[in-house]
Amino acid sequence: MRRTPTGRVLCIVASTLTLWASAGGACAQPADEATPEQKLRDFIHYILIDRHDAADLIGQQLLAGDLPPQAFTDLVDSSGEYQRFRAALGEAMRADVGGTLEETAAALERRYEEGRLERARSPQEIDRNIGLLTGQLQGRYLATQRLLAAGEYAVPQLFEALVDTASPELQAVAQQILVDMGSQSVMPLCVALGQEVGPRQELIADVLGLKGYRTAVPFLAQAAEATTTPEVREACERALARLGGTDGSSVSGLFLQLGEIFYAERPEVTSFPGEEHQLLWTYMPSAPSVSLVATPILTEVYHEAMAMRMAETALVGDSQSLDAAALWV
Repeated sequence: MRRTPTGRVLCIVASTLTLWASAGGACAQPADEATPEQKLRDFIHYILIDRHDAADLIGQQLLAGDLPPQAFTDLVDSSGEYQRFRAALGEAMRADVGGTLEETAAALERRYEEGRLERARSPQEIDRNIGLLTGQLQGRYLATQRLLAAGEYAVPQLFEALVDTASPELQAVAQQILVDMGSQSVMPLCVALGQEVGPRQELIADVLGLKGYRTAVPFLAQAAEATTTPEVREACERALARLGGTDGSSVSGLFLQLGEIFYAERPEVTSFPGEEHQLLWTYMPSAPSVSLVATPILTEVYHEAMAMRMAETALVGDSQSLDAAALWV
């Protein structure tokens, strides 16, 4: 009696190339009919057994499929193959330097990283991670790392946690993350500083002082000059002292200097170098959920727009400033 072959036998049909998993085996479904998860496993498998031609074909099918970056990242993470996937990418790029497999592997790596960044920046993921900040130690650590990866996109929800006096523990953790976030949280906090009053304004000033970025100096000087609350003025002055002071410049002069920094497209005012968009911030204290609102703007016009915004503020303080007028125009 003739025996029927058992087990998974893969046949990939692409142009004139037909691969057989075992001699005399039966032909399985074509690779383009396989599920994305099966293609992922096969891509890894063929790299690890040095079948670079087959791996390249399957990798190109994964790239040509209908999985957007975040869905591809979710696929890799949920498959249990993350470690093998990373190992396979590394092997492909080492084994085929300058070849098509290296290009395919690099493209898959970029798609995975793009998806991970998209996921980290999604409001739902940010809310979920903030909810983990007061939980168990490992969960807190992972949530913190994800929020730092989200960067400026996570600031609105972190700001709400910062000013929520109902949860002092969450307040303290949110403050530390905003401090650790570097330059990416400076501008949204500066926008909030100018719109808030009282204890909230005092808290924002303290956080900006702890962060250590001089891009906050014009906003702190403006708030110190405008407030009628002694505690807020003292907080702004403390922050300014931490940041090295105003060097005797007026508020108008400080905003003009910052506008010139934006116009020069300096790294400290560019949150996402190499990306298509930056974020413009507005503050709406009466908003039902989060007060800080980000509007994406094309990177190619962002710095000029911010330079004009700083110049306009400088002109409010000194309408005779020819330098501010020139920058605004």
